[in-house]
Amino acid sequence: MDHEALEKRKKTIYSLLCDDFYVPMKAKEMAMLLQIPKSQRAELQEVLDALVADGKADVSKKGKYSKAKHHFVTGVFESHPKGFGFLRMEEGEDIYIPESEVHGAMHLDTVQVKIMPSTGGKRKEGSIVKILEHGVTKVVGYYEQSKNFGFVVPDNQKIANDIFIPIERSKGAVSGHKVVCEITDYGRDGRKPEGKIVEILGHVNDPGVDILSIVKAYDLPVEFSEKILNQAERVAKEVSEADMAGRMDIRDWQTVTIDGEDAKDLDDAITLTEEDGIYTLGVHIADVSYYVTEGSALNREAAARGTSVYVTDRVVPMLPERLSNGICSLNPNVDRLTLSAIMEITPKGKVINHKICQSVIKTTFRMTYSDVNEMLAGNPEKIEQFKPIMDSVSAMAELHKILEDMRERRGALNFDTSEARILVNDKGMPVDIVVRERGTAERMIESFMLAANECVAEHFAKAKLPFIYRIHE
Repeated sequence: MDHEALEKRKKTIYSLLCDDFYVPMKAKEMAMLLQIPKSQRAELQEVLDALVADGKADVSKKGKYSKAKHHFVTGVFESHPKGFGFLRMEEGEDIYIPESEVHGAMHLDTVQVKIMPSTGGKRKEGSIVKILEHGVTKVVGYYEQSKNFGFVVPDNQKIANDIFIPIERSKGAVSGHKVVCEITDYGRDGRKPEGKIVEILGHVNDPGVDILSIVKAYDLPVEFSEKILNQAERVAKEVSEADMAGRMDIRDWQTVTIDGEDAKDLDDAITLTEEDGIYTLGVHIADVSYYVTEGSALNREAAARGTSVYVTDRVVPMLPERLSNGICSLNPNVDRLTLSAIMEITPKGKVINHKICQSVIKTTFRMTYSDVNEMLAGNPEKIEQFKPIMDSVSAMAELHKILEDMRERRGALNFDTSEARILVNDKGMPVDIVVRERGTAERMIESFMLAANECVAEHFAKAKLPFIYRIHE
């Protein structure tokens, strides 16, 4: 029986159990009452077993089924540093779990909770009766050593208990070390959880250990397997004529990448021309899918990672550097495979024609946001440095203003918020916190990306093709 059918039948049978005229009966008696043929009685038993497992039904020693005396629900427990917590519900109100009713459950455990009788309070309260699955298996924390044992104080304050470490499982850690601890016994009834040290990250005051602790706490995969690296190495280092077959060749277009100073992988580029008041905007995205093919080990690894993760002084990449900073990065003066949205836009900001295609480009200039902002502000050095592209950059600023005004007329939200950036020295120590500037260049690239996104979305909607959208909610 599939999940949807099971859930539907559970509701039907549970309604029967809750009926005021229902009397406890065996599965066979229930089948006769509901006129269920013998060939489908195994399915009825599956439904009854599921209701018992959910805590919604009780079964007597004689095999008679009735509505459970207590209502039970299942969900993920979210612990609070002070000992209490909440059962997070997918639907409906979260359930408060007092400290006395936690019964050894830890943060992110999947648990079964008995709903407590109402005491007149506004919130639902419950008691954890069963831990179904532990959500945390490894803990990052500060190690403290005693004579014959040690313990780990978790960095995550929602893990309320320290982890007891037998001396023979300490891996030689000493007080002050930041460590990764694997939980071997979750403890209960006043007994602390127990674990073993599986990795020593370094002393708490060592440069970079704080960031490494965060990386490990979220179980971010820092290294790539040899198999993945070998597959990345087999990818061609240059674009060949065969790679370009069937693609729109726009290598002679004046193309720029505009990113932050510290950007390592350049994944989008812009082209812009203006003629008779009509702007032709090209937004070009690195065609990673050409190299990371469906079903490949690289694709499975990228899917498991989901995204690159940017922490204060490093990037945990989704793809090996051989790809992300190499053949899939739109570096200047080299051929690169891209997916392009090329739009013709009026002075009112309306897209009157577009083309979406596979393409090949050759970036003319690698620019930074500050380069563009200084050019637009009239800095003579920057204007001289990027003289061949000055007219194009000026046209970009004009088109950005057109698109921004158009969005404002349309009632679009303006997410003009400040973002902080932490500066660290060569030892990984923070030395300053500065506000990331969001000048014309930053907003300009955002305008062009929004235009491309809307164009592609409209294209697929008109073609009535299935499409994945990202929305703010």
